[in-house]
Amino acid sequence: MRVRTFKAIRALDGLSHSAFARKIGVSRSLVAQIEHGSKVITDETAGKIRKVYGHEYVAKVERFIEESK
Repeated sequence: MRVRTFKAIRALDGLSHSAFARKIGVSRSLVAQIEHGSKVITDETAGKIRKVYGHEYVAKVERFIEESK
């Protein structure tokens, strides 16, 4: 998962770093670090996002971002 996808999912849901972190089960600081580029999105974190939002939704966001380039 790319950082752009990560940011877009949070933004589309209208969540703060804290609320998004609670929703996907990670720390607020990890969300901020990923968005600022100081941490990478692990397979585990991507899996948590896909579990909460669904694989299809994440794929749609990724496609939209790619098509918008």
